[in-house]
Amino acid sequence: FASVIGNKFDNDAKFFVFLGDLMYEVGVFLEIVSPLFASFFLVTASIANAFKSMSYMSRLPPRAAILKSFAVRENVGDVSAKANSQ
Repeated sequence: FASVIGNKFDNDAKFFVFLGDLMYEVGVFLEIVSPLFASFFLVTASIANAFKSMSYMSRLPPRAAILKSFAVRENVGDVSAKANSQ
């Protein structure tokens, strides 16, 4: 997944953060409904876990570009620390 879209993170950071949030929600939904499909529980839970893993791969790299846009005085570390505390 990351090898396919890895060089596009900086160009459209907001889209990939949104895509990651959407994939995370799909993964959580599949986790919730997986007990309803007892015969396919392992398959459903595995697909849910894959969606959640892909969501992290989609949300975390653009975060640096977004935080860098908020850093006025090259203080990305300070901005990141404040963003993590909220």
